[in-house]
Amino acid sequence: MSARRAGAGVLLLLPLLFACARPTPLGEIRRRGDELRGQHVAVTGEVIDTLDLPLVKYRYYHLDDGSGQLWVQTKEALPARGDHVQVGGKLTPGLHIPGLDVGLVLDEQSRE
Repeated sequence: MSARRAGAGVLLLLPLLFACARPTPLGEIRRRGDELRGQHVAVTGEVIDTLDLPLVKYRYYHLDDGSGQLWVQTKEALPARGDHVQVGGKLTPGLHIPGLDVGLVLDEQSRE
């Protein structure tokens, strides 16, 4: 691989690496939701609720970090209530069904 190609690859990954290196407070995401929509971020928090609906391709869990709350959508197994997790992913519009609108969600791409 040429040095130029390797350098270009590193430059493309830098925004994701920086986003994952420093968690974004959930309160900031709630305040700046429209601005952050489509961005990759990392968050940490305690799982305070879960949602697993039949016929819906995602499962959801609700995080709280003390500054705010945010729903996370995943195709993986749900964490347990009370778990503390660090999640990286992309902020996207979430589930909208009559009687339930979770608003902006984090589309999980990694979890620790």
